[in-house]
Amino acid sequence: MPMKAVTYKYKGDSDFFDCLLSYLKSHHLNVKNIDRIHKQVLLLHLNSGQKLIVKNFSSLKKWLFQKKLTSLLKQSGFSSTYEFCDGIPPFEYDGSFYPLIEYIKPHPQKFNFHSYENRKQGLRLLSKFHQATKGIVHDPSLEVPIFNQLKKWEERLLVFKSFVPQISVIVSEDLLREWISWASWSLNGMGKFEHLLQEKDIAIIHGDVAHHNFLRRNDGELCLLDFDLAALAPAAIDYLQYSNRILPSINYNLDGLREYDELKPFLKNLAFLYALAFPTDIFREWNRLFRENRTGSHPNFHTVWKMTVESFPERMAFNRSLAWLVTKYTG
Repeated sequence: MPMKAVTYKYKGDSDFFDCLLSYLKSHHLNVKNIDRIHKQVLLLHLNSGQKLIVKNFSSLKKWLFQKKLTSLLKQSGFSSTYEFCDGIPPFEYDGSFYPLIEYIKPHPQKFNFHSYENRKQGLRLLSKFHQATKGIVHDPSLEVPIFNQLKKWEERLLVFKSFVPQISVIVSEDLLREWISWASWSLNGMGKFEHLLQEKDIAIIHGDVAHHNFLRRNDGELCLLDFDLAALAPAAIDYLQYSNRILPSINYNLDGLREYDELKPFLKNLAFLYALAFPTDIFREWNRLFRENRTGSHPNFHTVWKMTVESFPERMAFNRSLAWLVTKYTG
């Protein structure tokens, strides 16, 4: 099939797509058209009717790690994820690697954190993932990076502070000082009681439990995707991030977290309670806006402003409830 018949229409990428199509054709894969799912992820529609994912990996090491991880997960009985396609080596272009990955047909009902049942299913899947990784965490063929939440958040706070002069033009300095004060309170408490998290079972954490990394398959089963940030750490780190992700959907209600069996034990853990007060989403999004020069009229700008200003009262109430609980447990 002439390559000009393939539709992709992405400006500035014609050389990449031509090279990719030629590479695929050399492996007897004829492409009908290509959709971009994400900046780094493509969906191939083959003439045979089959669909495959192509994803960018910045190094061979990162691809080999994820390929080995997903293979070991399958061997451990965790089937709720994708597989990398064997038999065809990754396409190399401009220093990056583009392997072929199994396409999981999605269910019409997309996953999100808006419903109790979805949040519960996500936690159940995350628990199964951690159980599977505990059995492979010491596999000699798997070189897993080590993750330190406290260090990452200390760095995030420093970056945010560097942008405060710019942010204070549109957000009250008093309000920004309050966010920073709670962040410092959170980090101090995390540092003091960090051992309470480290004592928990070490697993391979997913590292990015955003709703878009959960996919409901067409048969209804929930799957876990994208292991770019997988690392060695207490499983509690994933549950902490999951809690942060679902808090907006439960109106920053501490009792709402208690409704989930997987989270209940952590709500008596002082390090976890302190960590819940850290405004990681606010700092992350402001830092990203300024690093990428996406302020002003950028669509995300108003969203981040609302997150910082409009949610302030309910989040301060949530933080005060955390502080009360910490005082209760420490006497």
